Amino acid sequence: MISFTKELTERVPVDSRQIVRFENGLIGLPHLKVFALIEDELSLPIRLLQSVTMPDFVFVAINPFTVYPNYDIEISDEDATTLGIRSAADVLVLSIVTIPDDLRFVTANLLSPLVISMRNKAGKQVLLSDTDYPINYRILKDAPGGASGLRLAS
Repeated sequence: MISFTKELTERVPVDSRQIVRFENGLIGLPHLKVFALIEDELSLPIRLLQSVTMPDFVFVAINPFTVYPNYDIEISDEDATTLGIRSAADVLVLSIVTIPDDLRFVTANLLSPLVISMRNKAGKQVLLSDTDYPINYRILKDAPGGASGLRLAS
C-alpha cells in the first residue's frame, strides 16, 4: 500500500485499485505515467490525481459532464481497444482543473480529457478534434445543466 500526505499532516492510504497507468504519460508530461486516483465522497465530482513517482505533481480533476452542458465525446476504436474499453459504462472521463488565486477563474480543460478504463485502470489523455470545446472552460460561472453523453466509435 502506498500513502500520500494530504495537506501537511494527514497521510492518505492508497491501495492498488486506485492506481491508474497512462502508458504515454500526459500531454506535455510524458514521464508522468502512474497516478493514484484519490476521491472522497464529500468532494465528488472533484478528484485528485497524484503522481506515484513524483508525489509533488498533483492534479485536481473533475468529471466534465457535471460542469459543461451537453459535453459529448467519442472515443476512437483504437483508444477503446488500447484501454480495454468495451462499453461507456467502463469509462471514467476527467478534465484537469486549473485553480488560480482568484477562484472566479477556475477552469477545466475540456479539449483534452483524461479517459480511464475503470476495468483495468488504464488511462489516456486524448486531444479531441473536430470540436470547439475550450481548453480553459470557466467552471464556476452560472451554467444551465444539460444532458451529456459519451459514445464509443462503431
